[in-house]
This record gives sequence, C-alpha cells and structure tokens, in this order.
Amino acid sequence: MNRSKILRATAFVTFCLTGLIQADVVITTDTVQDGGVLTVDPIGALAVHGATEPQLTLTNGATWTGVYAVVVGTQESGDGHMRIDSGSAVVVEHVEPHQNFDTYDGINLYPGDAHIGLGEGSSGTLVVHGAGTTWYNKHSLVLAGFANSHAEVNVEAGALLRASNLYMAQNPNTSASMTVTGAGSKLRLQSASIGNGGTANMLIDAGGMVESIGFGAELANDVNTHVSLVIRGVGSNWTEYTGMSMGFDGEADVRVEGGGQLWVKNSVQNSAAFIGDWVGHDGPGTAAFTITGAGSTFRANRFFVGRESTLIAEQAGRILGNGVVGNGDAAPGSSVTIRGPGSRWDGDAFISRTATLLVELGGEINSIDASAFHAIVKDTSSAWNVADELKIEAEPETASDVLIQNNATLTVNGSTTIESNATLTIDHANFTRFAGNATAPITGGGRLKILNGSSVHFQSANIDALEVSGADSLARGGTSKFRTMILTSGGRFSTYDDGVIITGMSEAEVTQLVANGYNNGAWDGVNGIGSTLADNDGYAIGVASNNTTGTWLGLPISPTDQMIAATLAGDTDLSFSVNFTDLLVVAQHYNTSGDTTWDEGDFNYDNQTDFNDLLAVAQNYGLSALSDGSITIDQSLHSRFDSDWQSALMGIPEPTSLMLLGAVAIVLSRRAH
Repeated sequence: MNRSKILRATAFVTFCLTGLIQADVVITTDTVQDGGVLTVDPIGALAVHGATEPQLTLTNGATWTGVYAVVVGTQESGDGHMRIDSGSAVVVEHVEPHQNFDTYDGINLYPGDAHIGLGEGSSGTLVVHGAGTTWYNKHSLVLAGFANSHAEVNVEAGALLRASNLYMAQNPNTSASMTVTGAGSKLRLQSASIGNGGTANMLIDAGGMVESIGFGAELANDVNTHVSLVIRGVGSNWTEYTGMSMGFDGEADVRVEGGGQLWVKNSVQNSAAFIGDWVGHDGPGTAAFTITGAGSTFRANRFFVGRESTLIAEQAGRILGNGVVGNGDAAPGSSVTIRGPGSRWDGDAFISRTATLLVELGGEINSIDASAFHAIVKDTSSAWNVADELKIEAEPETASDVLIQNNATLTVNGSTTIESNATLTIDHANFTRFAGNATAPITGGGRLKILNGSSVHFQSANIDALEVSGADSLARGGTSKFRTMILTSGGRFSTYDDGVIITGMSEAEVTQLVANGYNNGAWDGVNGIGSTLADNDGYAIGVASNNTTGTWLGLPISPTDQMIAATLAGDTDLSFSVNFTDLLVVAQHYNTSGDTTWDEGDFNYDNQTDFNDLLAVAQNYGLSALSDGSITIDQSLHSRFDSDWQSALMGIPEPTSLMLLGAVAIVLSRRAH
C-alpha cells in the first residue's frame, strides 16, 4: 500500500473538508470531523491508533466513504477508538475481486473489511450513536481477530450498523463485546461468527435489534470458546432468517429476558436452531439457553438441543416451534425445562432416550404430536396437551418412563402409544382427553400406572399391563386388552358397557378382582373391577374363560384368555343376552359350591350356584343388552321360561331335577310379582 502520502494529525484537529486523499488516512491523536464529506482513495485505509489511544469522532453529519478498509487499534502502533454520531456515516466499500488485498502493519486487509483490534495484543473500540447515524461495512467487520486482541463495539440510541459478515473473538485469548441498545438501534448482517477461539459477549438491550438475512449465525463454534448472548427488554430482538448454532464446539450461554425475542426463521431448507453439539459431531460443545420473563420468546420452525445442553423457559417465557431434544448416544444429557405459571412451549416435542423433559410449577406444553423416552410433568397447573398422538418410546435394553404427578395434567386428543419396556405413570395427577373426549385408544406393549388418587378414563386400551394403586385411584375404560391388571391399595377399574380381555392371568385371579368389586352388588369395591352400568337393575359384571380362537368385541382372542364384561346377570357366556344356553348352565351346576365361577352360574360371586343365581336368569330370560346400555326383550322367549326350564332338566339326574322343579315354582311366583 502507498504509505508516502499519509495525513497524520499531530494535534487535536477539527476537519470540515470535502476532497480526495490518495492514500491511507491515519489518525494518531484525538480528532473530530465536524460535518463535511471525505472520500478516501479506493486503495486507502482509514486507521486510528497511537500510543495515546486516540479517538476519531465523526459528528454532525460527517461522511467518510470509499474506504478500502478501516483499522481501529493495531499491534505495532497502539490502541484506538472511533465514534460516529449525530447523523454521520462511514461506508467501507467492497471492491472486486475480493482476493486482492494489501497489508497494514504486516497484516492482510481485504476490500470492505474493518478491524476493531488489528493484530496481536491490540485493542480498539467503535461507537455508532444516534438516530440517522450509520456504519456500512460491505464485507467483514472483525472484532479481535488476532491472539490477545480486544475489541468493543456499541450501537446505540437509534444508530444503524450494517456488515455483510461479523466476526468476533476469532482466535485464542481474544475477547470481543458488542452492544446494540436503545429503541431503533439496529445491527444488520449477512452472517455472524461470534466466538471462534476466544471470548465474546453480546448484549441486545432496551429495544435494540439484530437482523441476519444471509448465511446464518454461529455462536461458540470452536473449542476453548465462550460466548454470552443476552437479548433483554421489550422490543429487543434478534431475527435470524437462516439458521443459528449455539455451542457447536465451545460454550454458549444465551438468555432472552425481560420481553426480548429471538426468532430463527429457518427460511432455507434444512436450516434450524442448534442448541449445543449435534448429529454425532462428538465435540465438547454445550449451550445453556434460558428464556425468562413475560413476553420473552424463542421462536424457530425447528430446533435441536444437543449433548449436555439445556433449554429453559421460566417466569412466563415462551418457546414456539417444533423441537428435538437429544440425539441418542450422539447427544446425551440434553434437557428442556418449562417452569412456572405462564411459561409455555407451543410445538411438537420429541425427547430422545438420552434426554429429559421437565414441566413444573405451572409450566405448559402444547403439541400436535409428541414422543418421549423420559419426561416429568409435575405440580398443580402444569400441563402437557397433545392434540393428536403421544408416543412413549423405549428400546429393548433401555426402559423409559413418562411421569405425570402432583396434580399435573396430561391431555391427549389422539392415540397414546406406550411401547414395550415403557411406562406411563399418572401419580396423584390427571390423564384426560380434550373436551372430555375419551375415544382415542391407548396402545402398545408398555405399562400404564395410575397411582395415589389419580383418575384416568379411556375408550379403549391394548397394552401390556394396567396397574391401579392407592385410595380413590380409578381407571375407567371401554373395550380393552391387557396382559395383566394389578389393583392394589384401594385402586379400582371400572368398565363401561363394553368388555375387557386379560391374556396373562388365570380365571381364578380375574374372578377375584371382579369379586372384590362386587361389594354386595354396589360394584364399587376396592382392589376390584366394577361398573356404573352394573348398578342398574339386572346388570352385573361377568367373567368367562375363552376356549376358542377368534374375535370378541372386535379384538382377537385366544384360548385361556379371560373375558370381562358389564352384562345382564345370568349371561354365562358373555353374549350380552340371557337365553336357553345360560339356563342350561345353571341347571347343570345348581346347588354346587366352593369353586364355582360366573360361567358356571355364580352371578353374585359367593362361590356357589344356587337359587339366587337361578332367579337372576329367570328375571332376565329373553333380555339382551345393547351397546348403548339399553335393553331389549324377546317376549316369546321370556314367556317360555317354565317350559325351557323343563327341557333343561331333562339331562339332569332325577333327585336333582325334582329339587329344581320345586325351585322353579318359587321362581315363577317371583317373576309374577
């Protein structure tokens, strides 16, 4: 670079010039340009540095343009400071080809670049102040680009700073800080690399704005790098049009607080917000991202939380967007926490097996679809609302669990899938359907646990195990299938006017559960199976052991499966009608005791088939229970009870048949009344 024509200010000077200077402009003492237009040689640099740390001030509409590069503070010549205010402007041109460069103090300068702190050990500051004041860097703005250098930039009071690329703390032992503060203050970029070896701090405050419209932003993208980003106050925001990574190889600490906003628009395909290391990179990077305070918002079409990284919304902070938390073994230790009243995450939530989700103290998640290996939703007013499908995932070698506890609520409008080796636990909490709609099924090979006073209603379920434990704990379901049902410590299961299949328990074990629920016909006994339908006259809950392969109530059924249904007393085969088949069973087992079952004519679970059971058949003979709970009657069959009873006795030995003839006379007199 031509160093023969250099303007050196040797005293405090005020410039009011319009002209062309064919060389570098080097400021070595405090200097003010008050108004005027200065056009610098397209191959010239504007440099501010010196032993006394000089400051160059542009004020009252002063304009410097056409600068090849700007340097504030250098390694060889000392530190420097620059201030632009009162409607002044600096334009750092970008001339082609960009590969052309020259040197300043032995360091390459490219067209359109500005360095705040150029060279090892240097320090520089830049202040852009006031409405109408602008700095336009048509290529790269570099803050502390060399080892042991330091830089500070403040954009304030409505000023505008534009740069194609922003680089901060780009080497080890560098430090850089930037503030964008005050209503109307704005930083506009194509891309940003904040912390790539050093320490970088960025504050967007009191209505300041950052807009990045090109190639994304990277925070803490190298090892041994620490970056702090704070977006604070109503009106303060960062809008990122492409993607953003936080803590890919370094450490990023990001806070959105006091009504600030961060919006990653993901306008380019496959772009997203990445919080921490991701996709098996296996680097040391981590990120801690907190959204705190009413009005504080993080929005992204998609975001990912990587290894050992955290995303927290608290004190009414909000997250909007679909998120993936963890990436299996590639991203262990990642977590999302939604904490406190008004704190919300609106978006689909996918929680991997090495990650955790915590919703507490009144926090809320609203998803369309969601899946999780591990999640806890706890405390009064805390809620997870899923508009469509919830899947609780697991792997054969790794058990998983989702816990809803302490008065929290899980609401699922669509299906709930609990995979094998997974458990959904409702512990002193609520598991409901939107608008009371309980039609969606619960499926999978996992376990549903309802504990300590919780109440869960579902239309259908087909899972491995149902466990209901604790006083006032209740599961109420329609047509369902379980391998096992465990009712302990006061827990109850109540069936609708449907049926239940249990595949992994004996008839005696299932009968005992129904007998516990019978409670002298009230059908509300603890540790038992009951039904509000069974409260109706003529109804009871029956148990039958299946002996064929086929379907029952639309569900596949195998031999030795146990069938349970709220049906008419006397319906021995759970066909939902009482007819000659049932009458014959009672006749064949009449006056037997000790171990008789429902399908042997014991309809009140007193372990015997006797007159009371015969009376139940007589009263319901010819009746059928419909799926809506109503009853129809076949009057012809009902009126033939006495003759059908005679036919049923034909195959019974004479002493027993004579006794039964006496019994039927009493039955007929009861029916007449």
